[in-house]
Amino acid sequence: MPALSERALERRLKRHVLKATHSFFAPCAPGFEAVLEAELKTLPDVTLESTERGGVSFSGPLDTVYHANLRLRTAHRILLRLDDFLAQSYPTLFNRISRLAWEHYLGFNKTYALKVSAKTSRVRHHKNIAETVHSGVLKALEPHGLNPVLSEDAPLEFHIRLFQDRCTVSLNTSGEHLHKRGYRTHISQAPIRETLAASALMSVDSPSYDLIFDPMCGSGTLLIEAALLAKNKVPGLSRTFAFEAMPSFQRSKWERFKLEATKEQMPPDTQFLGNDSDAATIAAARDNATRADVTELIKFQSGLAESLNVPSQGRSLLLSNVPYGERLGSKEEVKAKLQGFAIHLAQNYAGWDYAFVTKDTAWLESAELKPERTHPFQNGGLNVFLGTGKIPN
Repeated sequence: MPALSERALERRLKRHVLKATHSFFAPCAPGFEAVLEAELKTLPDVTLESTERGGVSFSGPLDTVYHANLRLRTAHRILLRLDDFLAQSYPTLFNRISRLAWEHYLGFNKTYALKVSAKTSRVRHHKNIAETVHSGVLKALEPHGLNPVLSEDAPLEFHIRLFQDRCTVSLNTSGEHLHKRGYRTHISQAPIRETLAASALMSVDSPSYDLIFDPMCGSGTLLIEAALLAKNKVPGLSRTFAFEAMPSFQRSKWERFKLEATKEQMPPDTQFLGNDSDAATIAAARDNATRADVTELIKFQSGLAESLNVPSQGRSLLLSNVPYGERLGSKEEVKAKLQGFAIHLAQNYAGWDYAFVTKDTAWLESAELKPERTHPFQNGGLNVFLGTGKIPN
């Protein structure tokens, strides 16, 4: 067989990849699957397939790779499913891997990366799995004159997951985690990831508010994500993605999709106010907002949250990722601070809605502000809640 030419690869891609319907999986923070489902329904030509804890399976044309990475706010990454099969031995794994048309996904890339996981499977040794998969890839590609090598920093990363003897092969089309929007270079001591912030905001329909105030805003992630959502600015405009190294990538189409998304932006009706007790942290939040192109939407100030009294404007929301007592101060100090803050809220913010990411809700209950709804999830490996409710008049 002669070596694969660029023209021959183009023909294969048109026939087998560009016109085909593909399967995808988008992982998300456990507990926010319904929010991700709602986002996926807005993407063109996407069909939801199934939902499991921590993610959603769906299908669509290859253009879904562009749209999902560009637009989804709550997904961790976008995995393109390549195959799924029973693999109870290394020979079976090798044979099935070698049947895949790897040239469709690797093309002329000289390197690629493997991420292996194995649980409750007979085939479970990570190093042996990686070596077997690599051998299968080489067997599939050598007839085409292609001989890629494994490299941890390769732009294309394939996920090999074995669970209960089934092997799922996926291509990570995102590259770096999708919470890396490209704007947050200054990080506070107890940050919330951008994808988690967006999940919380979308679950409370933050664009429906006239005023959003974060009294403990840290590096500003919640407010920046709220402003991006209100502005209808998609999260993937300011970064690169792994799919740009795929042989099927079409630069002109990608630029067109980004331009279309840019034209969808609009001036928001919501006002945003952020406060933090540390002036340096506020300066960092301003810098992050500038990189996110929302600096003109958010007013930042420095002061003690428990001494502020912000007048409500129409429908108003108090929003914050409050201290957990795990990293900032002792648990006793944080507990006392939050209880004092809750009393201040009850006395000065009657009628406001609130949405707090918190380790527990006892501090709210101490001021008779028990949340109407608590949404459990994990942030930084810690079990936390999104507690939402209204401060009584």
